[in-house]
Amino acid sequence: MLGFSILIAAYNVSDYIEECLDSVKMQTYEKWEVIIVDDGSTDDTGIICDRYARQDKRITVIHQKNHGVAVARNYLLNKAKEDYIIFLDGDDFWRSERMLTELAYAIEANCADIVAWWLVTYDTYTGKIKENKNLIEEKAETQSGAEFMESILFKNPIAFNWWGCMYAFQRSLWINSGIMFTKGRKIREDVEVLFKVFLQAKRVWVIGKYYYSYRTNRENSATQKVSLDKLIDSLEVAERNISYLKKSCGMNERLKKVLESNFASIFMRVGTCLYELDEKEKKEFHKNLKDRRWMLKNISKCGTIKFRIKVMLVRILGVKTGFRLLWWREKKY
Repeated sequence: MLGFSILIAAYNVSDYIEECLDSVKMQTYEKWEVIIVDDGSTDDTGIICDRYARQDKRITVIHQKNHGVAVARNYLLNKAKEDYIIFLDGDDFWRSERMLTELAYAIEANCADIVAWWLVTYDTYTGKIKENKNLIEEKAETQSGAEFMESILFKNPIAFNWWGCMYAFQRSLWINSGIMFTKGRKIREDVEVLFKVFLQAKRVWVIGKYYYSYRTNRENSATQKVSLDKLIDSLEVAERNISYLKKSCGMNERLKKVLESNFASIFMRVGTCLYELDEKEKKEFHKNLKDRRWMLKNISKCGTIKFRIKVMLVRILGVKTGFRLLWWREKKY
């Protein structure tokens, strides 16, 4: 009987962690472990997690000083013992009590290294739910990790996001390859590593069900706040990934091209945030954008016409003027 290691990095999520853990405890499948890293929370997150650990021996809690999500996830990966790992954020939750049962069946029936599913975004303020397939289509056959990425990215290399919470990974894909999250990375830590994990996978299976609720508009969420550090982090992730691909040998050239486009598009996604910063930060971020303007050459002629027009504007008008115009349009509409 295969088992699952559910890995949770938790920081100041006391309002949500109970719903998160309850969604695991209600599973009809019983062979699982939960490992929680309480990453220096200053609220009651650690206390609540300890209470759950006392109630269920399958739950382990590790308390540490705040080192950030990347360090926490690396620690979790090293502690995981079961066959497959699943990342679950402490403020999110699963939507089906049969999720692990159905995952186990899919893995065993298809000898899958990775199983993918869909998610919904749950707006904390309004309670509205929006279904998001992340361009992943259910298929009646397995694909290699490379084929899986290519099938999605070739349709739209710009729109695909790298959400680690949408997959169950065979643990050996991480451990045997030595893939780790970058220490100190504040954002887009998934983007930097997941494509490398997929390249290791021989068989990927997709279950067309909305298993995961991803919470948005949460107060104090790391993904909600614009900061200079996180914007520079995003550019560094894009730069490192493109550099990695250019040095890679033996990869399908079409896959390499659409991956480069996806990572280079981060430049456009964060560029309009230039005008959300104060004057001192704006000056520094402008320099970072200007130094990495070469990324625009790596965006293929795929994606929507609207996005390609935005790229053209920044290439013609330059970073400062181009992103000012795009920022103004976003604010106006």
